[in-house]
Amino acid sequence: DISKLATHKIVAKGIGYVPDTRRIFGSLTIEQNLIVSQRKGGLKGDVQDRLDFIFDLFPDMRRFFKQKAKSLSGGQQQMLAVARALMNDNDLLLIDEPTEGLSPLLAKNLINALDKLKEIATILLVEQNFRTVSKLGDNYYIFDNGKIVHQGNNMDELIADKALVAQYLGVSI
Repeated sequence: DISKLATHKIVAKGIGYVPDTRRIFGSLTIEQNLIVSQRKGGLKGDVQDRLDFIFDLFPDMRRFFKQKAKSLSGGQQQMLAVARALMNDNDLLLIDEPTEGLSPLLAKNLINALDKLKEIATILLVEQNFRTVSKLGDNYYIFDNGKIVHQGNNMDELIADKALVAQYLGVSI
């Protein structure tokens, strides 16, 4: 249970957080946003190796590395928010509504990056777009009024249960 821990102790446990509000530092450059995101002892290995990894996931980050974060598009800001969480060796990434407000193309690019990330870290993803998350998720939990009402480990089975999807997720497939 981490609910009573101070933020720095949660971070020290290898848990990264990407809020739905992005919370980037607009007056800082992308480079500065990434550097201030590191925690002491939070990265095993070379910073440049980690930056190269981030640039492979998000090529725009390299192109705009010296630009102020406030000059980025909404999608680029969201990618920066994810990149900040990647500046440490996190075992768990908590990502809240990453595609909210993004164009379909940027949302697709972000989901593709998250698909690669799930190979190196566990991702707990909260996402309102069922079609998007259904392509990414392995295990799922459906909550209703704060209680788990359904869970599983096969997205195809969830997709096939049209009544359940319509009842709790408000979409038709």
